[in-house]
Amino acid sequence: MQAQPEKKRHRFKMPSAFTILFIIIIIIAVLSWFIPAGKYSTDSSGNLIANTYHTVKSNPQGLWDVVMSPVYGMVGDKNTDGAISVSLFILVIGDFLGVVNKTKALDAGISSIVNRYKGREKVLIPILMTLFALGGSTYGMAEETVAFYPLLIPVMMACGFDSIVAVALALVGTSVGNMASTVNPFATGVASQTLGISPGTAWSRGSSSS
Repeated sequence: MQAQPEKKRHRFKMPSAFTILFIIIIIIAVLSWFIPAGKYSTDSSGNLIANTYHTVKSNPQGLWDVVMSPVYGMVGDKNTDGAISVSLFILVIGDFLGVVNKTKALDAGISSIVNRYKGREKVLIPILMTLFALGGSTYGMAEETVAFYPLLIPVMMACGFDSIVAVALALVGTSVGNMASTVNPFATGVASQTLGISPGTAWSRGSSSS
């Protein structure tokens, strides 16, 4: 008897970020036909006033609205302000991270510092935390630090610490940097968009006043 060929099992493959976003857009568009619309009243400064929520006329989203939603999100329309300035800033930062990861420049820099302070590993703690904090403050470094765990854990354990110290070096450092964001597009960029100013407005005003 001939052996029957094994059937290939179709494994679940995680969809891309664009696919997930498009699915969310479709779900929101469908819900717009069923969930009543409403809004809060605002004061002269644009702040929401508590206990003023009221229903308004619904605006169900159709197929054309779903297709055009990414465009409206970027450039805006008569009812919505676009987020093109923040989007372009994030795209530029993304390209920067892509180049850094491709060239392994950041990995080489951290490895060089670790090798230089071999035998004085305790000095690495403030140095590396400062570097990670700078990364978090400037371009939102966070999950990128996972790649450094295999490098930091053996060094810290050889110094007498445990693996938690190595992980905390990256996590705490980047978290502090993100909390004190300077030009981090994922924090200051979004905040600038919320205030209705461009991300570079505060910097230009600060430089002109000085």
